[in-house]
Amino acid sequence: ASYSGYNQEDAVILNKNSLDRGMFQSLYYRSYFDEETNENGEKVEFGNPKYKKNISKKIMINFDKLDENGFVREGEYVNSEDAIIGKYSASNDSNGDITSISGKTVKFGTSGIVDKVVVTKNKDNLRNCSVRIRKSKRPELGDKFSTRPGLKGVCGMVLEQADMPFSKDGIVPDVILNPHGIPKRMTVNQLIEILLGKGSCMGGYAGDATPFMNNDINDYADLLINMDSMNGGMKYYIPGLQENK
Repeated sequence: ASYSGYNQEDAVILNKNSLDRGMFQSLYYRSYFDEETNENGEKVEFGNPKYKKNISKKIMINFDKLDENGFVREGEYVNSEDAIIGKYSASNDSNGDITSISGKTVKFGTSGIVDKVVVTKNKDNLRNCSVRIRKSKRPELGDKFSTRPGLKGVCGMVLEQADMPFSKDGIVPDVILNPHGIPKRMTVNQLIEILLGKGSCMGGYAGDATPFMNNDINDYADLLINMDSMNGGMKYYIPGLQENK
């Protein structure tokens, strides 16, 4: 049913306690790659710039989360200000050895946990490094969701479980949909899936949700009525059924 207006225009209301238990949480992975180079006799190799001397120009990147080899440690939390790979190159001039440093960071505005660091060698005996960043994403206001039948809507509100409606058995919904979205989007299969899902739960069997089967929705309604009658519930009259119960 419509509830407090926050699920208008196909929006949905989510139960905060359900989100705390992990509902709709997802993991997002992004990989970063860098390699050593050797051009014109000047080798740029991996290393932690914190252990280098005579640095020509310091850069505003945090190298504290790198190990002595210049690679970020697995399990570290990093953002766009932290280096995940450190590099340096040494050159000789009249003042002695001068070290140029650089560092690779994650994309600006992103963050996450370092999930995996893999170091390999190529045919030129130079090292390559791949760093995989993992981020756990929790649903929030404005995130878009979609059901299998294609009923789409954004999160209009995250509501405390104590403020959610509940049934006579104390069942609190995880998600509240606006029923006006079903005829407007013509996602009739959403209703069929709900009826079949409840009938399967009450009967304790697996329902066949194969698409394009042209199943009769009255069969599902009849199934629910029979289940309710077996549990001592009321008998309902539904127009269109061959046998009215």
